[in-house]
Amino acid sequence: MNIDEDYSFRFIETREEYEKYVFKESVDNHWDPSHLDYDIDKSICDFKNLRLYSYRGVPFMTCSFLIYEKEKMIFWGNYVCFSEFRSKKISFPIFKKHFDEFRNQGYDFFLTTDSMEKLYNERLELKTYYKFDSFRTIKRNIELDEVNSNIISENIDIRQLFQYDYSVCHLDRSSVLKKMTEIDQIKIFVSLNDKGCINGYCILKPTVSGYGYLPLIADSYEIAKDLINASISHEFLADDSEVMIDALTSHQNLIEYLNKKKWTYDNSFPLIGSKKHLFDDKKVFSIFSYQQTH
Repeated sequence: MNIDEDYSFRFIETREEYEKYVFKESVDNHWDPSHLDYDIDKSICDFKNLRLYSYRGVPFMTCSFLIYEKEKMIFWGNYVCFSEFRSKKISFPIFKKHFDEFRNQGYDFFLTTDSMEKLYNERLELKTYYKFDSFRTIKRNIELDEVNSNIISENIDIRQLFQYDYSVCHLDRSSVLKKMTEIDQIKIFVSLNDKGCINGYCILKPTVSGYGYLPLIADSYEIAKDLINASISHEFLADDSEVMIDALTSHQNLIEYLNKKKWTYDNSFPLIGSKKHLFDDKKVFSIFSYQQTH
């Protein structure tokens, strides 16, 4: 196997290619993608880093790199080796080659995974820093609680939202947040304190099976719980809508609340990286990457 001779890649540039190589494979792997992911990914990096890899001329894998130049941080997403090639063990060599190239340029990494956690941690010298538990429910099955916070979903101060998100995640994600506000099918809910300052927000994005929280960020558990109840009770969600959340396991109060409300546990997955990114994990209640990464 010769990496320089056997492997090649090109950028995915059209919606048709995205649907064929990224969306379809994500559906087949039960990763619950969204038909909006094309527009969201395009707004993040204009597809300059969304790649279709071929082995000896045959497409076999996609991979994208969400690069934060200032912070020297990369989120590795849309990493999908097509099912018919997984037993051939041909994806990891090219994955590691690009990983080493970025690492030599001083970048650190984050990615979510499921079955490959041990391999990545051992052979890429990464470490598991966080774990998430996935839960699902149907709107009509939920006994909703009273909302005590001031939650709005209209006339949101976008600049203040950018600032709040940056204060928690320490990454400039304003471009994708702006794109989220422009897509009608996506709903943003914001919590305001007594002075009108943002102290939490969540985004509900439609997926193949329903809606998913990407992300849920709040100054406290009480605000996070109010955001969940306010968003699910909103009229834009039909009674038969399925809702999914990937809850950070360090927030055991949220996990206990979801269990109490009879949300159905789905699976668990880790967030691994080359170092611990200093996002405020006391305020991040649900996965804070906007990409479909696992």
